[in-house]
Amino acid sequence: MTDFGDGGPAARRAGTGPRAGPVPDPGRLLRGRTDLRFATLVAAVLASSVVAFGVVFLALPSSERMFQDEVRPCYTRAERTVAPVRDERERLNLRMKLVNRCARPYFASEARWVGSGLLVESAVAGVLYGLHPWWPTLRWSRARPRDGKGRGRRTRLRLGGPVTTRLRPEDAADVVAELDALAREADPNRTPAWLVDARAPTVGGSAYGLPGRPRVRLDMGLVLRRHEDPEGYLAVVRHELAHHHNRDVGRTYLTIAIWWAFVLTALMPFVVLTLCPHALQSTGGPVELGALGAPGKLAHRLGALAVLGLTVYLARNAILRTRELHADATAHAWDTAGEALPDMVRTLPWPTRREAWRLCLARVGRHPSPARRVEAMARPDLLLRTGVWEMAGLGLVAGLALDNLTLLVGNLSEEYLTVGLTLLALPVGALLAGSLAGAVERGAAVGSGTNRLRHLLPPATALAAGFGCSRVVSLVAADLTVFGPSTGQFALSTAILAVGLLLLAVWVDSVVRHHRGADDPAAEHGRPRRAGRAVTLAAIVVWAPPLAMWHTFALNPGDFTTLYLRPFAASGHGIVWYERLGEWTGDVYFYLPLAMLRSTPVVPLGLVLLVAVPAVLVPRLRAGTGTDVIRAVRVGAAAGCAAVLTATVLPFAARAALPSEVRNPSGPVLDLPGGLAFTGVYTYTYMLAVAFLQAAAAAVTAGTGRRLRPVLVPVAVAVTAVLGGVGLYVGRGVSACVRLTGGPPHSCSWAPFVPDADAGLRLQELVTWGAVASVAAGLIGTAVAELTGRRRADDRARSSGKALRPHRWGAVTVGALAALGTLIACAAAAALPQDYAVWKPAAATDAPQPAHEPGGAGGSFVPAVDRCLIGSWHVTAWLRTLRVGSSTAHVRETGQIITFRTDGTTTFDNGRRAVSRGALGGHSLEVTLTGATTARYRARGHTISYSGGAVVRPGSATLLIDGVRRARQEVTPTFVPDHYTCAGDTLRLTPAEAADAGNYDITLRRGTGAGA
Repeated sequence: MTDFGDGGPAARRAGTGPRAGPVPDPGRLLRGRTDLRFATLVAAVLASSVVAFGVVFLALPSSERMFQDEVRPCYTRAERTVAPVRDERERLNLRMKLVNRCARPYFASEARWVGSGLLVESAVAGVLYGLHPWWPTLRWSRARPRDGKGRGRRTRLRLGGPVTTRLRPEDAADVVAELDALAREADPNRTPAWLVDARAPTVGGSAYGLPGRPRVRLDMGLVLRRHEDPEGYLAVVRHELAHHHNRDVGRTYLTIAIWWAFVLTALMPFVVLTLCPHALQSTGGPVELGALGAPGKLAHRLGALAVLGLTVYLARNAILRTRELHADATAHAWDTAGEALPDMVRTLPWPTRREAWRLCLARVGRHPSPARRVEAMARPDLLLRTGVWEMAGLGLVAGLALDNLTLLVGNLSEEYLTVGLTLLALPVGALLAGSLAGAVERGAAVGSGTNRLRHLLPPATALAAGFGCSRVVSLVAADLTVFGPSTGQFALSTAILAVGLLLLAVWVDSVVRHHRGADDPAAEHGRPRRAGRAVTLAAIVVWAPPLAMWHTFALNPGDFTTLYLRPFAASGHGIVWYERLGEWTGDVYFYLPLAMLRSTPVVPLGLVLLVAVPAVLVPRLRAGTGTDVIRAVRVGAAAGCAAVLTATVLPFAARAALPSEVRNPSGPVLDLPGGLAFTGVYTYTYMLAVAFLQAAAAAVTAGTGRRLRPVLVPVAVAVTAVLGGVGLYVGRGVSACVRLTGGPPHSCSWAPFVPDADAGLRLQELVTWGAVASVAAGLIGTAVAELTGRRRADDRARSSGKALRPHRWGAVTVGALAALGTLIACAAAAALPQDYAVWKPAAATDAPQPAHEPGGAGGSFVPAVDRCLIGSWHVTAWLRTLRVGSSTAHVRETGQIITFRTDGTTTFDNGRRAVSRGALGGHSLEVTLTGATTARYRARGHTISYSGGAVVRPGSATLLIDGVRRARQEVTPTFVPDHYTCAGDTLRLTPAEAADAGNYDITLRRGTGAGA
């Protein structure tokens, strides 16, 4: 719908001038961008509606009854069931399984309700769209009171009479014939119905109609101007026909219908229930599943709601503005010699700079500015470029849509939470990767100047900022504030996302620009080429899975900053540097995002595609690039040979630096959980060395390459990784020959040098570590090359006429690269079984359900206590049996205080230091404990069971053998059931399970200051 002002020949000014030569079809060129925006808007509306309908479900009385009668008692039974489980990890695993089982019927009902709501919303949108030809008959009127006075007027919406008249050949044969001729030029297969609005004095029109029944409405002012300004009249008609030609009429009115359906069916109930969350319930309903609570949380949700509504509304207006620009470009392309349409557009009213508020609102309204429309007509290729604000808006809308679906999908995924959320984010990752790749490809096709960083950095960072900020302002984040990221966590996760998107943009730009160097007549007008589509598809395949995994980990912001498992060198024997090496290598290997990434074939296959796609698209590379490829292979081979040499020397260095007790831990060493054996420290150290060599190869390649650096760096990294995998087995064979970890005297044979079944997994890990390490190294190498003037020297050489010597790829180079890619792809395929084992959830073991506690009303938890236990108890003798190597040691411990309280909680406090001493085979054994832990306890039948353990004061357990520290472990809240006998001021604790019989015998005496 476009309204033109009272422009005419007198209002025309000098414009762009007539154009010569063939003109492409801008509508066909730009249609895909409108489709992308429309699809994003629909996804955002549907995802936001999921949250809205979920809130409505929480407020239903039936939901309240289901939660109170079924879910809450089941939660209580689950807590009682997991209480006797002794292992903390197994307890958490079992608890999650039981809680999911309890909530499964509730979440299934919620999913059915949400699905029904989406169907209703879709039906309302369909009805509104089907009625859009009759929208012009709806108008607001002010009814005058019966007394005839002007007071108390009421504004109401009423259905008016016919406002348009059908133009028929028998009424205006010449006008209809002229219009039909223009319509056949626009689309020979369809001729719209022509209508005239007799009440509209303006010189505009609108294109609308259902599929198969196109219509064009012309204002009466435009029809009357037909003889006065025939060129302007035809220009406006062509503009309306361009909408039908561009196939944007259906998307336009469907966009408006979706917006109003969202407001009526989802947004309004959501607002009402946000302000009155318990309006339909009697007792408050499932507070744990979504009630607001504090006023700050209400403000957060209202703020998130305002951001959502404004974002969807602005996305709708962006679609409407884009269709106008595309129609202007198409209509002006048909009129190759005239300037009638630009002259008509220039006369349209637009706020001035003095009207600041009106100008701001107009810029985000439904129509673009006249200057922008004239620019689109003069340079339709500029419409191919994607602005920074557009990329930020796309990231924000896509992120809001994804975040608002997370809670429901996560609840339905149960133990497959990580897998379900990653698969949910995969289409959004493909959308972001494809959008950025398409924007960069189109920008490179129309030319973006010489400053490539200025062209690539803004869209990548804007997309990352929009997508990252959506996590903070989404409706789900408003309810789940416990997972809100800190400033540092948000900055780190967004920076990781921005770096990944920048690498995507750099790779696409490099390949497209290199391909455009060849003669390509289609590049003059920016027509999409098969090469550009292939590059975009490859970018989606490579970058969509990492983007999906990033979103999954960003849901828990601590995943990027927390080391969940920090193992130490289990057999350090007091060697500080070796224990630190064990911690560092363990930190890298068990860092959760990197661990999950290396357990997928994403990085190896992506590395192959980054090289294969340019090689296929540009089989005859331009001058000098073949030399750069060979140089990259040589650099990678040199780094790989260094890796093999490292693997050969490392066993001798380890044997010289570490005693045999560390390399072959057969002596007295405490088996503490979380410790890394020597073989683990050794292997991870070598993998880190190979990663550093891959980073060095990436830096050298980026610093010496002249072009296609994003392609040359993966070549060097891949070559180094493959040779590093060879070195892994070379080092294993040398270690066997020098008896690094013990073994028979004549253990040197060819068998350790041969790759085994884990070769594919190890190569996949090496490629992943190297690819991650090469990101920063490649950027540093590129920066050094730019600062040292290597690029400028090459440019001066080309400008002086000294062409680089052409160098084509030889058969040996092509064969080597093909074999390299095949080997890495096969390694990724061979590692799939191990990858599946990592992503598959661990099975939980069911525990027997304890008997119903007497006195428990409604199944609620009532702590079972024995009055004799209440108070603080000092350990007078703690006899414990420890497993040390293949032997056992008996130690005696004192200094600990155990407190039992009437509220069902207990505390184990080691004070400043609790010491256990013993002896084993002539060696003195000492274990020092610090810190304190707490838990809930239940005493029944002379058995104490514990649950909900937590650390209240950090501490550690340190093992010393003959006065030398051998191992250290942080305190963990692990409890096992105890059998107790209590009489007066004496308490005795022994294992409650037969499997633990004899492990400990604790004697305690009551102290002062009971914890009752």
